[in-house]
Amino acid sequence: MTQYFCPACFAEVGSAAPVCLACGVTAADWEADRTYTQRLVHALGHPVPTTRMMAILALKGRLEPDTAMPLALCAQAYPVDVVQGMEILRAIEALAADAPQRQAALRNLTTHPSRLMRDRAAELLEQPPRTGDPGSP
Repeated sequence: MTQYFCPACFAEVGSAAPVCLACGVTAADWEADRTYTQRLVHALGHPVPTTRMMAILALKGRLEPDTAMPLALCAQAYPVDVVQGMEILRAIEALAADAPQRQAALRNLTTHPSRLMRDRAAELLEQPPRTGDPGSP
């Protein structure tokens, strides 16, 4: 059985529901007021792990430094999903090495409950910018 969720509050709704009964929002109105990146960042809080992973992968491809901290906070919010967390680290790693948002997100992840996540975040903080990095001189 297919589940449908409100894009604003993630309450489960019927497939034909024109308005979310939990928050009163229509999907079309909610989406019209947000950019694609904003909708992807919001999806990082979705209750379905595969939806979160799709948002992580899409954000990774966008290379927008302002998504680094929301990605890190997603990893912190779902600490037992280390596969998702490692993909988040790859998304943050793909950002320009000198981006302050990247550095702040990695510092945040050095406190992650998973040792694997903490260690990888610390390694990335210590690495010098790669040649050909979008942010390298």
